This record gives sequence, structure tokens and C-alpha cells, in this order.
Amino acid sequence: MAVACEYSIKGKPQNSKTNMWAKMRWYRREVGAIRKNLKEARQRAGMTQQQMADELEISLRYYQNIETGDRTGDFSLWDTLEDITGIHQRVLREIS
Repeated sequence: MAVACEYSIKGKPQNSKTNMWAKMRWYRREVGAIRKNLKEARQRAGMTQQQMADELEISLRYYQNIETGDRTGDFSLWDTLEDITGIHQRVLREIS
């Protein structure tokens, strides 16, 4: 039985059973959307992703998802990131 395609993103057919979050992650990977300000602030602080994750007391994978824009993180996490980097969290949260 064939599944009807809902629409196609760059030639990749998507059916109605495809998870919406999976579509968003695929799109972000394709266009390279990241939190550039967060990444640059971390690098200016001389920290690796692992060091930042340890400082925030979260897993490396969770931090990577935040930096790539796949996860948002809670307010207390962004408060801590603001304290570590010295940059307002609204600037850090921007996805570019």
C-alpha cells in the first residue's frame, strides 16, 4: 500500500506519519541553523562544549542540542549561560 505524500522538502517526500520534530531537525541540519552567538561566546570563554555542559551540570548531548537550536533549555540554564559568558541571554538565544 502506497502512502500519499503530504509535501516534499528538497526532493525528500514526507508522509503524514513523519514526526514534525524530525522534519524540523532535518531542515536545521540542511540550512545549518545554529545559535552562532552562543557558540562564539563559548569559544571566547575558552571552553569546549564538554566544559560548558559540565559547568551547567547537563549532558554533552543536551548542550549540543541547545547550541544547534534543536532544544531550548530552561530559564535557569540561560541565566547560568549569561553569567558564564557575560552576554545577555536574548542575544545568546538567537538562531542564525
